[in-house]
Amino acid sequence: MIILASHGKLSEGMKHTVEMITGSQPNLFAFSAYCNGIESIKDSVKEKIKGVTDERIIILTDILGGSVNTEMTELLLDFPKVQLITGMNLPLILTLLTLSEEADITDAINEGKNSLISINQLIEDSNLEDDDL
Repeated sequence: MIILASHGKLSEGMKHTVEMITGSQPNLFAFSAYCNGIESIKDSVKEKIKGVTDERIIILTDILGGSVNTEMTELLLDFPKVQLITGMNLPLILTLLTLSEEADITDAINEGKNSLISINQLIEDSNLEDDDL
Protein backbone atom coordinates (compact mmCIF):
# COMPACT_ATOMS: atom_id res chain seq x y z
CA MET A 1 0.00 0.00 0.00
CA ILE A 2 1.29 3.43 -0.94
CA ILE A 3 -0.27 6.56 0.52
CA LEU A 4 0.38 9.97 -0.99
CA ALA A 5 -0.17 12.79 1.51
CA SER A 6 0.19 16.46 0.63
CA HIS A 7 -0.78 20.05 1.13
CA GLY A 8 -3.46 20.91 -1.40
CA LYS A 9 -4.25 18.56 -4.24
CA LEU A 10 -0.68 17.60 -5.12
CA SER A 11 -1.24 14.01 -3.96
CA GLU A 12 -4.41 13.69 -6.04
CA GLY A 13 -2.59 15.04 -9.09
CA MET A 14 0.30 12.62 -8.57
CA LYS A 15 -2.12 9.68 -8.27
CA HIS A 16 -3.99 10.77 -11.39
CA THR A 17 -0.75 11.11 -13.37
CA VAL A 18 0.58 7.74 -12.17
CA GLU A 19 -2.65 6.07 -13.24
CA MET A 20 -2.53 7.80 -16.64
CA ILE A 21 0.85 6.14 -17.15
CA THR A 22 0.29 2.76 -15.50
CA GLY A 23 -3.45 2.22 -15.37
CA SER A 24 -5.48 1.81 -12.21
CA GLN A 25 -3.48 1.26 -9.02
CA PRO A 26 -5.78 -0.21 -6.35
CA ASN A 27 -3.10 0.05 -3.64
CA LEU A 28 -2.32 3.74 -4.25
CA PHE A 29 -4.25 6.29 -2.19
CA ALA A 30 -4.18 10.10 -2.10
CA PHE A 31 -4.96 12.32 0.88
CA SER A 32 -5.09 16.10 0.51
CA ALA A 33 -4.86 18.50 3.45
CA TYR A 34 -6.23 22.03 3.40
CA CYS A 35 -8.84 21.25 0.73
CA ASN A 36 -12.61 21.41 1.04
CA GLY A 37 -12.38 22.46 4.68
CA ILE A 38 -10.15 19.52 5.61
CA GLU A 39 -7.04 20.59 7.47
CA SER A 40 -5.85 17.40 9.12
CA ILE A 41 -5.62 14.12 7.22
CA LYS A 42 -4.03 12.17 10.06
CA ASP A 43 -7.25 10.43 11.17
CA SER A 44 -8.22 9.52 7.60
CA VAL A 45 -4.80 7.99 6.92
CA LYS A 46 -4.86 6.20 10.28
CA GLU A 47 -8.25 4.70 9.42
CA LYS A 48 -6.94 3.54 6.02
CA ILE A 49 -3.87 1.75 7.42
CA LYS A 50 -5.48 0.41 10.60
CA GLY A 51 -5.72 -3.35 10.41
CA VAL A 52 -3.37 -3.73 7.44
CA THR A 53 -0.97 -6.46 8.49
CA ASP A 54 -0.15 -8.45 5.39
CA GLU A 55 1.44 -5.79 3.18
CA ARG A 56 4.04 -3.07 3.34
CA ILE A 57 2.74 0.44 3.94
CA ILE A 58 4.67 3.37 2.52
CA ILE A 59 3.56 6.95 3.09
CA LEU A 60 4.96 9.67 0.85
CA THR A 61 4.68 13.33 1.84
CA ASP A 62 5.40 16.48 -0.08
CA ILE A 63 7.85 18.40 2.12
CA LEU A 64 10.04 17.71 5.13
CA GLY A 65 8.95 19.64 8.20
CA GLY A 66 5.58 20.59 6.76
CA SER A 67 2.39 20.03 8.72
CA VAL A 68 1.41 16.99 6.64
CA ASN A 69 4.81 15.35 7.16
CA THR A 70 4.62 16.15 10.87
CA GLU A 71 1.21 14.46 11.14
CA MET A 72 2.41 11.39 9.28
CA THR A 73 5.50 11.23 11.53
CA GLU A 74 3.17 11.11 14.54
CA LEU A 75 1.49 8.03 13.02
CA LEU A 76 4.80 6.15 13.22
CA LEU A 77 4.32 5.91 16.99
CA ASP A 78 1.23 3.73 16.47
CA PHE A 79 2.42 2.08 13.25
CA PRO A 80 6.17 1.42 13.55
CA LYS A 81 6.26 -0.76 10.42
CA VAL A 82 5.07 2.10 8.22
CA GLN A 83 7.84 3.57 6.10
CA LEU A 84 7.62 7.35 5.72
CA ILE A 85 9.40 9.13 2.87
CA THR A 86 9.24 12.87 2.20
CA GLY A 87 9.89 14.73 -1.04
CA MET A 88 7.57 12.64 -3.22
CA ASN A 89 7.99 12.81 -6.96
CA LEU A 90 6.70 10.86 -9.94
CA PRO A 91 9.81 8.69 -10.55
CA LEU A 92 9.84 7.72 -6.86
CA ILE A 93 6.19 6.66 -6.93
CA LEU A 94 6.57 4.71 -10.17
CA THR A 95 9.62 2.89 -8.81
CA LEU A 96 7.91 2.05 -5.52
CA LEU A 97 4.96 0.57 -7.41
CA THR A 98 7.28 -1.92 -9.10
CA LEU A 99 9.04 -3.08 -5.92
CA SER A 100 8.31 -6.43 -4.39
CA GLU A 101 7.13 -6.50 -0.79
CA GLU A 102 10.56 -7.71 0.33
CA ALA A 103 12.66 -5.22 -1.64
CA ASP A 104 14.59 -2.44 0.07
CA ILE A 105 13.08 0.96 -0.67
CA THR A 106 16.51 2.62 -0.74
CA ASP A 107 16.80 2.03 -4.50
CA ALA A 108 13.47 3.76 -5.07
CA ILE A 109 14.55 6.73 -2.95
CA ASN A 110 17.78 6.98 -4.94
CA GLU A 111 15.78 6.82 -8.18
CA GLY A 112 13.67 9.74 -6.97
CA LYS A 113 16.79 11.72 -6.05
CA ASN A 114 18.55 10.89 -9.31
CA SER A 115 15.57 12.11 -11.34
CA LEU A 116 16.32 15.71 -10.34
CA ILE A 117 18.44 16.96 -13.21
CA SER A 118 19.22 20.43 -14.52
CA ILE A 119 18.73 20.09 -18.27
CA ASN A 120 20.66 23.33 -18.77
CA GLN A 121 23.64 21.84 -16.96
CA LEU A 122 23.26 18.56 -18.84
CA ILE A 123 23.36 20.41 -22.16
CA GLU A 124 26.32 22.49 -21.06
CA ASP A 125 28.21 19.43 -19.83
CA SER A 126 27.50 17.54 -23.05
CA ASN A 127 28.21 20.51 -25.33
CA LEU A 128 25.05 19.74 -27.24
CA GLU A 129 23.73 22.05 -29.92
CA ASP A 130 20.01 22.69 -30.28
CA ASP A 131 20.00 20.46 -33.37
CA ASP A 132 21.34 17.54 -31.32
CA LEU A 133 18.40 17.53 -28.94
